[in-house]
Amino acid sequence: MFKSNKPYIAIIAVLVIALSYSFNSNSFQGSFITSSCDLTGQELIDACEGIKDGLPDLVITEVNPVEGNEFYDYEVVVENQGNGDMESSESTTFKTYIEGVDVGHTGFVYLNGTDGIGTAGGNDQYLIDLSGSTSGLTEETLEICINTTQIMESDTTNNCYSGFLNEVPGTPDIIIMDIAPYVDSTGNHNFEIFLTNQGDGDIPSHQSSDVQVSVDGVTITTEPLYISNSSDFASAGSTGSYTFQITEGGNHDVNACIRTTSTLNESDYTNNCYEENLDIPTADLVVSSIIEDGTDFVATFSNGGANSMSTSVNVIATLDGVEAYSFIITPLDMDSGESYEKKLKLDSIVPGLQDLEVCIDTDSEVYEEDESNNCYITSIFTPGPDLKIGGVTNSGIKGDYEIEILNVGLEEVDSSISPELTIYLDTMKAPFDSFGIVSGSLDIFTPGSSDIFHTKLDFEKERSIRICIDDTDLVAESDEMNNCYETIIPAS
Repeated sequence: MFKSNKPYIAIIAVLVIALSYSFNSNSFQGSFITSSCDLTGQELIDACEGIKDGLPDLVITEVNPVEGNEFYDYEVVVENQGNGDMESSESTTFKTYIEGVDVGHTGFVYLNGTDGIGTAGGNDQYLIDLSGSTSGLTEETLEICINTTQIMESDTTNNCYSGFLNEVPGTPDIIIMDIAPYVDSTGNHNFEIFLTNQGDGDIPSHQSSDVQVSVDGVTITTEPLYISNSSDFASAGSTGSYTFQITEGGNHDVNACIRTTSTLNESDYTNNCYEENLDIPTADLVVSSIIEDGTDFVATFSNGGANSMSTSVNVIATLDGVEAYSFIITPLDMDSGESYEKKLKLDSIVPGLQDLEVCIDTDSEVYEEDESNNCYITSIFTPGPDLKIGGVTNSGIKGDYEIEILNVGLEEVDSSISPELTIYLDTMKAPFDSFGIVSGSLDIFTPGSSDIFHTKLDFEKERSIRICIDDTDLVAESDEMNNCYETIIPAS
């Protein structure tokens, strides 16, 4: 008796279609194999195994910690244990789980068909960095899987590796112990920031941070001070320091903080800042003296402070409040405890008494412990002619008066100048009369000389008069305040 063969015919037909599709279609997918090979029948199973024989099979054979950073970096060895090659355009990634939690950033490590695993029997190594994914404080479970949704394999049951992360022996704790001033071998004043790792672990190579430093609220670290496993204080129990030169003395609040928003894992983030008030020695610039040297004047300056000048400073000399001379003193000219002399070129000196004032650091470029002693003022007297009226007397002739004019100064009057004799009546501002006196007309041009000038003062009633010589200051005199003489002229 013959049994119906229709079921076997159907199975064979499905198998023929599957085989035909696998050999002729470029868009074959692993899901098609699974759905086809789920069918029963030994013939179909054998046929599916034939299809799988031509596929790769990626297997993780080893996961080894990387020496030197064995707590976070792992080398993953993958073999192609299948009978087929990967297409050169094929690529997949890892999926990594720590304590069952997907740390997806390892998906950026690619397994490519052009790698060693692209050929059947081949292998390759891949580096997975788990920094930032593991706490490193306790032993944690690790599972690394090949993402099978992106490639076609003959076996998708052997794509994962399970084990444990290496336990990190300790965690660093970087603190700032002290901020202290000191003077270096060249005499510069500095402050030093001391740091230590008081934790029970070293700084790992993949972790870093930096120190931010401010003085009186202003950040002075324009470039970060990096903290890494190459720092002096990277190892547990070790110390190190950073140094800053002080450009301005005085009292300052210095603050230093280890940045907490970084990749550095510490056991304690509450001790990352330190503040210190520093009293930094300062310069003290002084104008010590001004002495007369013949026709010149020499100013002496000194730095009586414990610190050098941080920059060059301006010096200004004035005569009666008007700038007469200026120059620069550099830090090389005058260091701490040193003095400096400078001859003043005072071209605007005139005969008579003048106030000479010399001031250093007029722009306040250097911070000083005493800003009140930067100036020195003295009065200087320069000899010159000095014209004055000696008196007014009647000559014995009605209306004729003799005016005595003297040069009581120590210098002669420049012969090219003709000083004026001016007569004012009562309270009138306009001159009643004036006369130009030229050299040779009266003997008043040489020092110590005197002469008489005759003029007519004939009035019907008594008048008050004021007589002045060189009222317009054509002659530079040693005393400009004694040029006038006042008297009463009786009625004729």
